[in-house]
Amino acid sequence: MKFTTGPVGQTAMVNSTGYMPGNEIAVKTPDLLGAFYEKSPNHLTSIRQLPLLREWASFPGDNSLKIIEVIKHHIEGLVTGKRTAEQGHA
Repeated sequence: MKFTTGPVGQTAMVNSTGYMPGNEIAVKTPDLLGAFYEKSPNHLTSIRQLPLLREWASFPGDNSLKIIEVIKHHIEGLVTGKRTAEQGHA
């Protein structure tokens, strides 16, 4: 895990997949991902969004995934107009 989440492991993962790295050291080091982003500036989109990321909230217990699905279902109903705000609060 240490290698995978470290700068060298993240560099290998990004070079292989193009996914966003989870390690900023790799991004800021020219010998690691610096050259990748210089050659592939479109991949910088995800890097520029890093400051916007927030912690992931989870719920304790066995029903954590069910709770998240219920919340997603209610939000989807509100966004698509299938539910009113009043129905969402019920």
